[in-house]
Amino acid sequence: MSSISNDIFHLSDIRADSSFFTNDVIDKLTQAEALFFKENLSVKTVILARDARLSGNRILERKCQIFLSLGFDVILFQNPISTPFFYFASMQNPNAAGIMISASHNPKNHNGEKLVGPNCIPIAGNYEKTGELDIIRKYFENDQKLEISRTKGSLLIEDYKKAYLDFAINYLNLQDTSFSTNILFDFLSGSSSVELLDILSRNKSFSFKNFIPNGEFPQGDPNPIKQTIKEFDSDYLIMFDGDGDRMDVINKDLKEIPPSAIFAFILPVLSKGKGIVCLDPKASPVIINYLNENGYTTMIVPNGHSQIKKILSKNKSIIAAVEESGHYYLNIKYNDFVYSIENMAIILLAFLSSLEKDKKSLEYFIKLTSSYYREREWTKKFDSALERSNKLKQIEALLLTKGYNKTDTLLDGSPLGSVILKKDEKPWVQVTLRASETELYLARFEVLSELKDEAEKIKVIIEDVLSRQMS
Repeated sequence: MSSISNDIFHLSDIRADSSFFTNDVIDKLTQAEALFFKENLSVKTVILARDARLSGNRILERKCQIFLSLGFDVILFQNPISTPFFYFASMQNPNAAGIMISASHNPKNHNGEKLVGPNCIPIAGNYEKTGELDIIRKYFENDQKLEISRTKGSLLIEDYKKAYLDFAINYLNLQDTSFSTNILFDFLSGSSSVELLDILSRNKSFSFKNFIPNGEFPQGDPNPIKQTIKEFDSDYLIMFDGDGDRMDVINKDLKEIPPSAIFAFILPVLSKGKGIVCLDPKASPVIINYLNENGYTTMIVPNGHSQIKKILSKNKSIIAAVEESGHYYLNIKYNDFVYSIENMAIILLAFLSSLEKDKKSLEYFIKLTSSYYREREWTKKFDSALERSNKLKQIEALLLTKGYNKTDTLLDGSPLGSVILKKDEKPWVQVTLRASETELYLARFEVLSELKDEAEKIKVIIEDVLSRQMS
């Protein structure tokens, strides 16, 4: 099982081609999770849910039967839901652990799991291989399991959809959820429409496509950044990924409004006061400077939902965080506990209400992001982790000889998980390099610069290094 472990276990979650999730693997994985929940967390209830992926049906039912046989009570969502809705369900059951069966934005033939413990705290690994997910991996590799319980657990069916939307409305103190802007929502056949369509469909200015969950994803990968947008009739296009925890906003000029710009736009609605906000290594220095100049304190945080949530949970004074992939995170107080969580209903309604009140501010942020050029993140798949590491080091060394400065740690000295290389003199350039923790042997690259020619030149340099044969 150790070879399979390398394919399915990653830093933040479990994810792989669905062919890896045979019945035998599902059984051993579920047993390992059950053992961890009982022995390490003293958990008696497990929340189980899935997104629209076709392979999720079999995985969900098999896991449910195993947990019940081991004496766990199971709160089950049979039909597809979004990951943020799953997190909300975890907030309603603070003593439960939870497993969301999902591969997020990955292609239709993939699947995986996102795990949380009580109070919706992420179960993940760490760089020292001593994290909670690393313990589950060891149980899995050693085929450790619990004995079948004499008393079977109870199967519980809950419906929190109305509560989820009402919570978002009350959190933002919205008096009205009718909006006049013409917006096209593309759900990419993913799961977010299951909750969000209920409130959005009340607005006649909105239109919708790919809103029936369909794990075949006939329009292509459920990944907003991989969609080819040629035209649309509305003022804005909003897209969600397969499990509804990523949101991408496209304007009439067919240009993405960077999530960090959306974040800056909605912050006054998300929080009445100023404070600490977090951005990922790819965030534009232009947006970071704007936030700093307007009373916020900015922090750079690693990519990865579990890593960001752990940082938020350690510092409850952080207001919110954003990744340039379209993930948004909040510290939310609920029943005297502060949850570090994703809630797409809050983020979407914050954007819609901000747009209704002040379109000019969004136009300002669009203009601000037009002051620099972005070579949007691209990827390279390698044959091994060693090859990937060597190529990233070569690119880093080359740029350092050209006068770039390097950042690869957080303020406390812990790993950033990415390398930020910046040249501050005119024209400024920022390059981000990252070894993916969720896709095997994949590296990610992005370049920002105030001049398009300079960004394109740096991309050519990177591609040249990548194309060379290893000696």
